[in-house]
Amino acid sequence: MLNELNKYLFKFDESEFCDTNTKEKITSYKYIIEPIITNINSWLDFRKFRNNVLAHNLRIDLNNFKSVLVSNELHKYNAPESTVDLLTLFEFSHSITKITNEMFLIEYQEAKAIIDGFDNPKKCLTTPEDGQNRVANVLAEVNKRIYEYNERIKNLKQST
Repeated sequence: MLNELNKYLFKFDESEFCDTNTKEKITSYKYIIEPIITNINSWLDFRKFRNNVLAHNLRIDLNNFKSVLVSNELHKYNAPESTVDLLTLFEFSHSITKITNEMFLIEYQEAKAIIDGFDNPKKCLTTPEDGQNRVANVLAEVNKRIYEYNERIKNLKQST
């Protein structure tokens, strides 16, 4: 999320296509979320952790860096580590999302109207409820499969 903010939104206000009102809105937005960004960035190895652990953990690079999962180096990252860290990061991310949605609702609606006008628009979730319903449906299926798995294991144990 931070990459996208830095690469797209925070650069847009410097472009020739950005009007004065939008520049002011982006400047205000940056100011409002700055304490959140500062707190996220206090995990100094967060980006490195994302790249080496979450995104590319099976790569061996030119320096013969091995996956942190086999090198036992995971503890060296200054990145979210505990459940509390992860919940904090989630809350920060959720807050940025809510603030973005509120501040840029009109721009979102305008962009969505353009996308909806395409001949073959991608099916996208349009409301938080759509997202919640999708998650609930997928997790219901996952829970059903977990139950089925546990039943198979239980039956295997009983048959031996």
